[in-house]
Amino acid sequence: MSTLLYLDSWLAVVAKAAGEPVQTRDTRQKTVVATFREALADPGLQPVHRIDQPVSGAVILARTPESFRRIHQSLAEGAIQRRYLAVVTTPPEPAGGVLEDYLLPGGMKGSKEGNTRVVSQGTPGGRLSTLRYETIGNTRHHTILLVELGTGRQHQIRAQLAHRGWFVLGDARYGARRPLRDRSIALHSWYLAMPHPLFSGQNLICAADLPAQGIWQGVTEALSVPGTGLSSREEMEITPREDHPQQGDLHRSDGPLQEGAGRSR
Repeated sequence: MSTLLYLDSWLAVVAKAAGEPVQTRDTRQKTVVATFREALADPGLQPVHRIDQPVSGAVILARTPESFRRIHQSLAEGAIQRRYLAVVTTPPEPAGGVLEDYLLPGGMKGSKEGNTRVVSQGTPGGRLSTLRYETIGNTRHHTILLVELGTGRQHQIRAQLAHRGWFVLGDARYGARRPLRDRSIALHSWYLAMPHPLFSGQNLICAADLPAQGIWQGVTEALSVPGTGLSSREEMEITPREDHPQQGDLHRSDGPLQEGAGRSR
């Protein structure tokens, strides 16, 4: 079940459960957007971005057209930092670095079965896609990566890692040997750092705790973090960018909030 991480008059940040779609045309499915439109009595709530249905973690929802426009602009300018935790079946070599590929999104001519795939530069529809990754731990059989998106393409992390044989655990669609029992994949939208769309100079951090079940129990144990909260692990920082919000600027909640709670001061 999705939970609320942050709420004010302009935006909400929610922690999506794996298996729940953010938004879909299928009216039979309960979506994250529909759930929070009802819970907040806010029919205008809109997702600024999406994460895949089998992925868990933080998603930004805008509450006004102006906040939607400004957050979307921040995304386009690379001003919002998005970090994921991924469990992969093969240790990456090298253990950390930057991946740059041209990706052809699913549904485009030349893309099979709706999957995003890596193509050569100059391929019609292919878009430059970047991410940074770092190996931060190991479970008994798998490797844990911290991944920071430079761009936000469809299925980007899944496609770029799979292209190198570093399959996300459970992601049979992109080459993993078998799905997980609950049909989720071991990819979690863990951390968001962003400028507040209305409060000039104020920044917001939200961190979505890991799921408490399945493979994530082993991840939590491997990272030696009490409970499932990872936000205090300073050593889990990918080398920070100079334009990155610093910890003293940020306000995060450790649980569901009422409106106005967690607002930047």
